[in-house]
Amino acid sequence: MEGLLWRVGDGKSIRIWVDKWIPATTTNKIQSPNISFPRDARLLQENFSEAEVSRICSLAICPGRSADQLVLGGTKNGEYTVRSAYHMAKAVLERENCSSSIAQSKNELWRKIWNLKGSKALQMFLWKAFQNILPTRENLYRRKISLDSLCPACGLFVESVGHILWSCQSARDVWLDGPRVLQKSTSDDGNFMEIVLKFMGKLDEENFLLFATIARQIWFRRNCLVHGGDFQAPAVVMRQARDQVENFAMAENEIHHEEGPPDILIRNTKWGKPPDQDSVKVNWDASISKDLGMMGVGVILRNHDGEVIASFCTSKPRYLEPGSAEPVGAWHATE
Repeated sequence: MEGLLWRVGDGKSIRIWVDKWIPATTTNKIQSPNISFPRDARLLQENFSEAEVSRICSLAICPGRSADQLVLGGTKNGEYTVRSAYHMAKAVLERENCSSSIAQSKNELWRKIWNLKGSKALQMFLWKAFQNILPTRENLYRRKISLDSLCPACGLFVESVGHILWSCQSARDVWLDGPRVLQKSTSDDGNFMEIVLKFMGKLDEENFLLFATIARQIWFRRNCLVHGGDFQAPAVVMRQARDQVENFAMAENEIHHEEGPPDILIRNTKWGKPPDQDSVKVNWDASISKDLGMMGVGVILRNHDGEVIASFCTSKPRYLEPGSAEPVGAWHATE
């Protein structure tokens, strides 16, 4: 029922992964993945996020091991009053409005990612991080690939995406040298997308690019540690991230301000109609690079239904004039 949550007693009536029993959270439920507890009851840190561990440990233990009890959330004594009903109804309306606002913020976040003036690899990293599909120990443990779910950097809490990239102390040490808006952001644990949505609106295009690059460098540092490499100092991680942003900007600037015709000849080709039945249509094209002294040829074959039945591409260490490259491409197409 709306507004009710469990007051913990002996714990026998509460379904840990389903019921509402965690105070001071949006859903009052456990957000960590459902992981079966081992028989030796390992520490909470191995099964719950850092924030959840803190809230669980803050729960008051009922004297006498009394039974669990459903109470009204958001009140001091758990009892129903007209005042508490008013505040509960108000909270429901605010949550519905907030859901609409969150949806708009997520759309804005995705727009920022796909318009990011960085590499496609950086965009793909952010997509994986926000979709929670990076191979963290939490995700690997849930899929029974890893026997350990703890963070390899701190060894204290479950390694979620949000933890390793943001709330882990090793990550916080890096962010403290980042843009000022990130230095002042809270270190709450949780879903990485929800964490970023809290301060995304304060990041301009330049700082968002730097944020994304820093996060990716933190992930690279983590992977280096997991595979037996050195764990880089925060200053090194930050310097590498800033250097990458500057180098990419310089490369983009050189491309846009390059004088003269491009070295690589690119032609926009529109496919014609499919060939007649029992015939095969061959299309080809060639490109050249003066600087590299190379030429490339691409060939594609289609049947009468327009379906691709074969394709071929190759590069040759030679340089030809554009007018000579096309006949070479035709020769390869007829081989």
